[in-house]
Amino acid sequence: MKKSEETKQKILETTIDIISEKGYAPTTTKEIAEKAGVSEGTIFKYYGSKKELLRQIVQKTLKDFKEYSVNEAIPEVFTSTEDGSSQEFLRELMKERAKFFQKKDKAMQVIIQETMIDETIREIFREKVWSEMTRVSDQIFDRAKQAGEFRDFDNRTLRRAVFGSFLFYIIFEGMLEVDDSKEENLAEEIEKTLNLILSGILKETLIQE
Repeated sequence: MKKSEETKQKILETTIDIISEKGYAPTTTKEIAEKAGVSEGTIFKYYGSKKELLRQIVQKTLKDFKEYSVNEAIPEVFTSTEDGSSQEFLRELMKERAKFFQKKDKAMQVIIQETMIDETIREIFREKVWSEMTRVSDQIFDRAKQAGEFRDFDNRTLRRAVFGSFLFYIIFEGMLEVDDSKEENLAEEIEKTLNLILSGILKETLIQE
């Protein structure tokens, strides 16, 4: 890697660390420069402004997420569970997604923080991530309904149930560290979450059609 690319990467990583702790607004380019060991002028040379620096973080992280998902992770999960149940596929997909979120936890935390207040970032998220989640989940749900494994709910409702529960676990309990779950408990936690999603919270005798 060229020296200039190493410097740019160092600036990005430092910015992610600081913003994930403090938020975007309180973070200054001076603080970033000091912690990255570069001058403010170097930051402006490569990125132009703090806003552009944030945009680059968001675009790079979501691009990595999409490319890795489309080219590696999801095809591998599809192949490994081709002859299995939809439940098995969801289990493996959730494990894989959780590991990615944990690996990129600080960058994803920055994105989630800024998605709440920045329409530009929301649009990037919709284009790069949500569109792919919708496409893949439609495949999963359609296959499961055709096989008679899932009830005939519309895919939007199924998406809310499955991914809503999953993202709550990964983001609010994992990334924000509101509980003390460790990585070694990941498979167990995903299994419990998936069972709850598929089985519901009511005892069978109480369910009324």
